[in-house]
Amino acid sequence: SKSMIKIFKKFNPGSQEIINFYKERKKAKKRYLWTQDDFIKANKNSKKGEEFIKKMSRNLNKKILYASHALSDAVHQKGINYIFEDFYHQLEETLQYVQNKDSNNYWIFRAHPSSKLYGEDKIFKKLAKKYKKHNIFFCPSDVPIKKLYDICDLVVTGMGTAGIEFICEGKEAILTGASEYTSRNLTPYFAKNKFQYFNFLNKINNIKKPNKNRVKLAKKLLYFFESGYFLKHSNTTKYISFDNQKDEKKYHKIAVYGFTQNLNSYLKLSSELLKENVIKSNFFNKILKII
Repeated sequence: SKSMIKIFKKFNPGSQEIINFYKERKKAKKRYLWTQDDFIKANKNSKKGEEFIKKMSRNLNKKILYASHALSDAVHQKGINYIFEDFYHQLEETLQYVQNKDSNNYWIFRAHPSSKLYGEDKIFKKLAKKYKKHNIFFCPSDVPIKKLYDICDLVVTGMGTAGIEFICEGKEAILTGASEYTSRNLTPYFAKNKFQYFNFLNKINNIKKPNKNRVKLAKKLLYFFESGYFLKHSNTTKYISFDNQKDEKKYHKIAVYGFTQNLNSYLKLSSELLKENVIKSNFFNKILKII
């Protein structure tokens, strides 16, 4: 939005500050405002994951990561155009494309870290049985995204954070939906329709790496979102500081974090809070004061 661009123009951290932020973020030990716990979850490791990375690393073919969204997620939640009906639609049509038209590049299809919560692992297992080809691979659970940065040449996704993260790593991103970071300067491979999307896939071997200026812009923009600068300086967004009191902590957990925690514990906490008088809580009253 125009208001967001105005705020970003005022965001001027030093080069070393951006470098330090990016190095610290890649450790995946600290939560940030924009991605919350998602990046930490996306970097969980496992023995199967390590074996998968070693296996893929040995192959010299060009590798393309398909970073799927959670298939149950609301694809049109932001009121923007998305060129597919939903995330599953894009996933299967891309698999069909590789099955029929690409036999040279290695395609790695990775489920979103939140997919387990919705039981979507069963869907991916069915797709793995349906699309059997020498260059189609499905990631096992807990393959760190930052290790996939290293072995993959490019990412294909909807509008996920993986797009900007790959550009930060000097790798290109093909997108099919508008995100907070999509722009003419940063994401030239943002497909506006299906024809353009599959045209990008047809010419995928001719796509060059982003230049240094785009990589710098991506890192600065990622820092802009993760630091919460845009929230603190927006006229339309009110920033509430919550205390660590027991009352506020539990309401804040429900309101902000949602399904990033264990589903059973989330539902249990929701059930407990519904029995309470929400109107008398400090959490509710702080929100009421800014409306």
